Amino acid sequence: LKHQFDYPFEYELIEGDRELLPGVSLIFTPGHTPGSQSMVLDLPETGTVILTGDAVYSLENIERSLPAVITCDPGQAMLSMNRLTQLAKREHGRLFITHEPDIWKSLLPSPHCYH
Repeated sequence: LKHQFDYPFEYELIEGDRELLPGVSLIFTPGHTPGSQSMVLDLPETGTVILTGDAVYSLENIERSLPAVITCDPGQAMLSMNRLTQLAKREHGRLFITHEPDIWKSLLPSPHCYH
């Protein structure tokens, strides 16, 4: 909706996969919505961090191979979830599943940060 994006600054809509900066990429993870994206950060000390966004709601989704309940396309949602888990395995990365209630206990609180 126009009123949700009508702000006095410039922005660019990005579709698909795109490296935004060295070590900061968006990857296409449709399923929750047709244009969903997740973010991949390659941090010098922490390693690869994958912010799953709405592509993965909980660890249970991964453990039981089930897409999240709220999806526009469950098949695409499964492909996206598998893409993220395979990326994490290949890169020895960490999935940040921010809808998972228990994850917040294991993350660094502000003002600390990952490097």
